[in-house]
This record gives sequence, structure tokens and C-alpha cells, in this order.
Amino acid sequence: MKDGHLQSVTVEFPAAVSAGEITGALSAFMAEPQRLALPSAPRHPIVVRSEADRPQPALDVQAGEPERARGMAVSVGRLRSQGKRSSFFLLVHNTVRGAAGGSVLNAELAAQQNLIPRVRHA
Repeated sequence: MKDGHLQSVTVEFPAAVSAGEITGALSAFMAEPQRLALPSAPRHPIVVRSEADRPQPALDVQAGEPERARGMAVSVGRLRSQGKRSSFFLLVHNTVRGAAGGSVLNAELAAQQNLIPRVRHA
């Protein structure tokens, strides 16, 4: 799929961590766009998939709720943890989250934080 960017990630932590702890932390993650309920922000920026064969570009590239935030969430799955080392796959939409949508979300955040002037239409 031309719009899905699938990555294999391996992380080594300072101490042993379980797959459940990582799943819980990723699922609970919220950033300022979610706290402010910005229009382009997905309710959950990280969607953890429990299926053994997910994420898949054809099935998960449009992750994100509500409808206007489709493609703005990162899907994570195939999580494995052994001792201090954990691995997983992540999928993100190249243009929606990576370029166009990311720019819109950054502008919404900057406007909300009064870092750029708001445009008023006559």
C-alpha cells in the first residue's frame, strides 16, 4: 500500500518489562492534542492491536476516531517482550499523519496555545 508506513521496532529498557506493561502504557498515552480535543486529533493517538497478524496496511492505515481523525492514529501490534528487550510493529499513514494531517494538527495546537494569530473571516 502506497500510504502505509510499516516499521519493525526493537527497544531495550533499563529493566525487564512485560508486554502487558507496554500495552497498558501505549494504550493510555495521551498528548496535548487529545487533552485539548483538537479537531484533527484522534481520541487515542496509539491503537494497540491484539491480533497476531496486525497491524496491516490494508486494514489499519485509516486508524483513528472520530471520523475526521481517520489515519491520524498509529497502530501498534505483534508486541513481544523478553527481559529488557521488546519488539513490535507499528503502522502510520504517510500522508495523513506524516505530512498533511500532521501539519494541520500542529497548526491547531499552535493556534490553541496562542503561538500563531487566529484568522478571522469577515
